[in-house]
Amino acid sequence: MNSTTQPGEALHHLTTLLHTRFRIPLALLLPDATFESFKLDSLDIEEIRMTICDAYGFDLWRDAYDPQTTLGRAADALNRGEDL
Repeated sequence: MNSTTQPGEALHHLTTLLHTRFRIPLALLLPDATFESFKLDSLDIEEIRMTICDAYGFDLWRDAYDPQTTLGRAADALNRGEDL
């Protein structure tokens, strides 16, 4: 993937990752849900960070992870090819 992803593609990718790898129920994976609400530990966040970096070619949380980041905001940033 790259910085020219289609709208909705990044949200689908994040939702799939969180559901399949971390067993978060799909009903909780809404665009306005925060990463904090998923009750992930620091190793989980690092795994998400590295998976995103491998798929999109940049670090979504380049400066610092913010647990209040919503799934929708993260997906929008990925679609634009920008970090948060």
